[in-house]
Amino acid sequence: LFIGFVRWLTLASCLGLLGACGVKAPPKPPKYKPPPAVKNLRYQIEAEQVTLTWEIDLPADQALIDSLVGVRIYRSRVPLSDVDCQACPLLFERVREIPLALTERNASGAAIMQFSEQLIHGYGYTYKVNLLGRLETEGPDSNYVDFIYE
Repeated sequence: LFIGFVRWLTLASCLGLLGACGVKAPPKPPKYKPPPAVKNLRYQIEAEQVTLTWEIDLPADQALIDSLVGVRIYRSRVPLSDVDCQACPLLFERVREIPLALTERNASGAAIMQFSEQLIHGYGYTYKVNLLGRLETEGPDSNYVDFIYE
């Protein structure tokens, strides 16, 4: 009788372990709203220097505004001999990360920011800008601006 009870207890324990196998659902990231996209990226070339200007439509949610920490500026620079290569991918490098400045506004209330850098003759340039949130989250790419600087 005792041996039967031990076998039953062992079987029940094994079935209990199989039922609680420890497999859990995949982890879920915390819910957050990604930073919005930068709008209306444009450029101006003057005195061997490019100045990028863009707008940021600020969300109504103050917590989302407070989570924005800066912008990242990316550049692709290609020698003129490779500019016409349609099959070549655009390889961007991070040029600069600058803190968010929300002081200058346009007529519609969007924040306006700028960035300038020297250009090198003989290259094709493409730029994009992304908003940066806390924990290194980036918003979607802005529109691209591209030009040739001979």
